[in-house]
Amino acid sequence: RHEALGTSLLEAQSCGVPVLGSNVGGIPEALWDGQTGYLFDDFDDLEKKIKELLENKEKLQEFKNNSRKFILEKFSVEKMMEDTKKLYRELCL
Repeated sequence: RHEALGTSLLEAQSCGVPVLGSNVGGIPEALWDGQTGYLFDDFDDLEKKIKELLENKEKLQEFKNNSRKFILEKFSVEKMMEDTKKLYRELCL
């Protein structure tokens, strides 16, 4: 019901693995819903989305291709340093 940030989702995507995450806490920030994986709200929704990925190989491959790109754009060391410097600048002005 609660999750600050699903680091396992980030780790999986950094390896090009699509993910499914519950739509709680920081999980929505840890994936691109419909691009690198899916958010789900309940077990019925999870089942539906698992079936969709198993039956749609093109969508699965698209998610794989997008996963590493997402991590590099949103969670790379460079991106995190840039965001931290930006925050410090905003706080100091």
